[in-house]
Amino acid sequence: MNKFIIYLILIILTMLPVSYAQYNPFIKTTWKIDHIAPNGKAILVKAKWINLSKERAKFHFIQFEDNFNYQTGISCYNALGLYRVRENNIIELSTSDGAMSPDCEEPKILSGSYYFKENNNIVELTPLYEETPSTIDAIATKSNPPEAKGFPAKETKQKIKKRPKYKKIIR
Repeated sequence: MNKFIIYLILIILTMLPVSYAQYNPFIKTTWKIDHIAPNGKAILVKAKWINLSKERAKFHFIQFEDNFNYQTGISCYNALGLYRVRENNIIELSTSDGAMSPDCEEPKILSGSYYFKENNNIVELTPLYEETPSTIDAIATKSNPPEAKGFPAKETKQKIKKRPKYKKIIR
């Protein structure tokens, strides 16, 4: 009986990280993009699901359809994209090309990796920036050394001598 309880506890403990990693609060939800700051930070407010095939959104939205796909846009602009939720509340968004009306102004699009913080019906997305390179790498990328310009070699008018062919001596 004690072994059974210990095995049960071990199984539960091994399943906890798996269930945590699969947590995705965005499936089948629509969010109004309330604000995108110049530094990339965004505020999303949960909204009613929109059937995009039948109606148009009257606000700047992002709608997550399943575990991978999402749509974003406004009433005159629509783009499709892929997303992935990772551990530690990180979401990766990548947007493909979108369709836009001629008189429409393209809205600011969310793309890249974000840390998300969920509070009731509001999600705050904070961009994750890649680590800055070391000082040596930074100096190498900032300095553009002048390209070495070599002069073309003088063309020689001498003919290349052919090697003499030796015949095999058969004995």
